[in-house]
Amino acid sequence: MRSSSQGTASLNSFLRRWLTYIFCSLALTTFVAGWLHGAENMQLLWGDTHLHSTYSSDAFANGNMTATPDTAYRYAKGIPVEHPWHKARVQIDNPLDFLVVSDHAEFLGVIRSLYLNPVISEGLSWQEELYARVVQYLLRYAMDNQSNSGLLGSFHPTGRQLFNSVLPQPSENAAAAMKTWDESLQRGRIPLQPTVEVDTWKLITDAADLHNDPGVFSALIGWEYSLIPGGANLHRVVISDIDEALEGITGSTSAAVLNKLRKTLEPIYPVLKRSAEKTVTERKELALRKAQKTMGDELKRLQYLQSLNPLVREDEINGLSERSEACLAALAKAYPKMEGLRVCIAV
Repeated sequence: MRSSSQGTASLNSFLRRWLTYIFCSLALTTFVAGWLHGAENMQLLWGDTHLHSTYSSDAFANGNMTATPDTAYRYAKGIPVEHPWHKARVQIDNPLDFLVVSDHAEFLGVIRSLYLNPVISEGLSWQEELYARVVQYLLRYAMDNQSNSGLLGSFHPTGRQLFNSVLPQPSENAAAAMKTWDESLQRGRIPLQPTVEVDTWKLITDAADLHNDPGVFSALIGWEYSLIPGGANLHRVVISDIDEALEGITGSTSAAVLNKLRKTLEPIYPVLKRSAEKTVTERKELALRKAQKTMGDELKRLQYLQSLNPLVREDEINGLSERSEACLAALAKAYPKMEGLRVCIAV
């Protein structure tokens, strides 16, 4: 038979465990309630962080001669705009919540200016000015003759071909090529027009300020830094609030910004990578389930039609089944690629 002291100790132990349980339950309930309340107040926003306007060299060379950042922001907000190629009125079904017009920092607006405007000869020697005018003639001819058919077609490139011809050639040692990247860029085939870059940057930031509507639509300021020594495509989209701090965005400016933030960004990347892998995997599983249902329903529909109409051939059903299996197998092998994690936040 236990003594009274043993009974009291057991009772105290029981009360402590019970009070601990109640406390933990209340704490957990409070945490879950707070989390659910926060989740209810969260809002999923949709936007685009990588869009080029007519001020980007590649976009202009590929035929976008009219769509400015103002056009891009109006389209993102659901306003009908004129398509830069076929000139039809186009309108997005679901307006975006935010947009970054991330034009290329290198030769920002220069290609467009060389095509539309006289060469800015200030600061150029007569040899450099002559060279710039020759480049301008070739550019205008290429843009005005986008089809390289005809008798002289093989001798005159299209705008796209001309753009591709000035890209750095692949190199086995990209690290070594990077050491001379700035010098090789300056010795490139496109004449420098620094005042054009400054003026274009102001147009871009002014458009963002005009369309930014806090709480409704966010027009974020950014640019794309394309360090491609030796053909290594090290593209980075930089989103920043430094529109008033910089007179113009150039390749060297981008490098300075990224180098300054590198120590801050490096520990963030693994977290972003894990989050992206988890998200992409979940979306892949969702897509696989939807594909299975859609293809399964279509197969059942065809089989049902065959039961009503003997003209529906067996090989049609077998062909659909084989294509469905091949598609699902390919989707199951899909894997997330982390190249998309190239957005740097500079604030």
